[in-house]
Amino acid sequence: KILCDLLLPATIVLTHAEVVDIYRREFQPTQGGQIGITLNADWFEPRTISLADQDAAEREKLATLGIWADPVFFGDYGDDSR
Repeated sequence: KILCDLLLPATIVLTHAEVVDIYRREFQPTQGGQIGITLNADWFEPRTISLADQDAAEREKLATLGIWADPVFFGDYGDDSR
């Protein structure tokens, strides 16, 4: 399951990057279009008001969004997604 949880997002992000590259080289100069990506992330709330639960909820939010956003915006996965 962990491999699928990491492999699927990585494949989608790499595919998006390849299509962006193709579009920029072959079509954008004449079409002038824009490129975008929509990211979706789950929201996590702490189970209790304890600092440990608050930290866990924040880590989970960063990890689930980061697995998609970090490679797009930073070119690599952040520590929360590794």
